[in-house]
Formats: sequence, structure tokens, C-alpha cells
Amino acid sequence: MANSETSGKESKQDLGFNIKATNTFVNLIDSVRNKTTGPILGLARACVYGVMLAVSASITLIFLIIGLIRLVNIALPGSVWSAYLTLGLVFHVAGVLLWSRRTR
Repeated sequence: MANSETSGKESKQDLGFNIKATNTFVNLIDSVRNKTTGPILGLARACVYGVMLAVSASITLIFLIIGLIRLVNIALPGSVWSAYLTLGLVFHVAGVLLWSRRTR
């Protein structure tokens, strides 16, 4: 009888030690993972969102310019060259103004 009670207490102590050792190991692994892969995952997400934003903005800008050319073509008399000339002058003047105000 005494032998079975002693082995029961020892197995509970071993089980408690195993749980503590496992928890310590898991916490250590989580800590290392958070310090190494956490920032890399954040950087990867930022890169993906940045690329998606750049592609979406480029497509939107292209469609806006096409729509603006069509709108100016309807508003101005003549062929499409007058719309190209007008918008070209507007963008040229805007570019010259922005270039003259740049910081050196």
C-alpha cells in the first residue's frame, strides 16, 4: 500500500515538473518568435499593402486622365488634338510651377 501511494505522489510531482518545463519552453519559443518573425511579418504586410496601394493609385490616375481627356474633347471644338494640347499645356505649367518651388 505504501509503495503505491509513494509512486502516486512522485508521478504527480513529475507531472507538475513536466508542465512547468513545457510552459517555460513554449514561452521561450514564443518570445523568440515575437522578437524575430514579428517585425518581419509586419514589414511584409507593409510592403504588400504599399504595392497594392501604388498599383491602385496608378490605375485610378490613368482612368482619371483618360476621363479628363474625353471630357475636354467634348467641351472643346475641333478634334482630339485640341484636348491633348490644352491638357498638355496645363500639365506643363503645373510641372514648371512645382519645379520652381522645389527645395534644393
